[in-house]
Amino acid sequence: MRPDQVGQFMIAPVPCLDERAPLREAAAALADSGASALFVRTQRGYRLFSEYDLAAALASGADLARPAAAWAKTPWLVIPEDTLAADAVREMLRR
Repeated sequence: MRPDQVGQFMIAPVPCLDERAPLREAAAALADSGASALFVRTQRGYRLFSEYDLAAALASGADLARPAAAWAKTPWLVIPEDTLAADAVREMLRR
């Protein structure tokens, strides 16, 4: 972060991938977007993964659908599919 950006919020488009996407594809999408997290669409809704979650997953050999025990302690934001919050995520992803 440059000194002139300290105290400012940087807003970037948040990528959304299917849970069957390869982990390296997820990491590349996150890096390309400039965002610090991405949504993963699962059968039950959406999960939010931070860049740190993805780094841990790459290191442990896990994938987006089945996290490894080494990083299972990481709190994931899970947004159930049939909620107003999921509607808000879909609207945000359309922008």
